[in-house]
Amino acid sequence: MTTTRGSPLAKILLVILVVILVIAGIWYFNKNNSTTVGEHVGEVIDAVPAAAGKAIDEVKDSETLSSIGDDLEKAGDKAGKGLEKAGKSTSSAVSKATDGNDAT
Repeated sequence: MTTTRGSPLAKILLVILVVILVIAGIWYFNKNNSTTVGEHVGEVIDAVPAAAGKAIDEVKDSETLSSIGDDLEKAGDKAGKGLEKAGKSTSSAVSKATDGNDAT
């Protein structure tokens, strides 16, 4: 059995050929995707109105607004009750202070 080995020059040429093919493949696939930063920014700016409209529609359709309204109503009721209690306490304190001044 005889084994034939390639010459060192053939191996070197094969490696160079593979490297050239890899570089050419990378260049070919990347040449179609060469977009500038300005193009990316333009795409984002163009997409903003659609995304904002979608978000607004989701908020309008959800129960979030009604729950926020209920929470605000409850908070208003609690604030009103708190002010009422503070008014009564202030009135009571003023009444006691004036009664104490009348006794002197």
